[in-house]
Amino acid sequence: MNPGTTPELLASLLEVRDTVSDYVRGLSVAQFTAGTDQRWSPAHHLDHLERSNAPVAAGLGLRERLPLAPREQPKRSFEQVQAAYRARLAGGARASGRFLPEPTNDMGTQLQRYRGTLEALHGQVQGWPDHELDARSMPHPVLDMLTVREMLYFTIEHNLHHLRGMQARLEHS
Repeated sequence: MNPGTTPELLASLLEVRDTVSDYVRGLSVAQFTAGTDQRWSPAHHLDHLERSNAPVAAGLGLRERLPLAPREQPKRSFEQVQAAYRARLAGGARASGRFLPEPTNDMGTQLQRYRGTLEALHGQVQGWPDHELDARSMPHPVLDMLTVREMLYFTIEHNLHHLRGMQARLEHS
């Protein structure tokens, strides 16, 4: 997956929504809820993603209030944002505060809310001209200020990262 243009970003958001959802739907209730606050269950991961995706969608709805990105800031590719995120994780970055999960352990409800956040994000992105994705920026709790395009790159990678976390958790249980 290497989205670049607005249509590619839109397709990637739906693809990641469906990939994560399909994986979760294939789990038993016991698999979905197996975990602790220290070793997240798929329910924890899904709740964390909902908590992470929703503010991005809300922020995109405030286009005119988002700060302009510095003109001298070099544009980063999906791979560069992915590498920056992975480096911060390797350096010990972890979810905190409002991003810490409190799963309901109700798979249907959590899936519906999770899917809703990516659908809201998809809807917001549709209203943005491609050139403006690089013109505005948004704060990120670990990666500092990102252009809107970079935030979308991060969101796609973040969802895939947590899918890999779900898969790895179940492989080792």
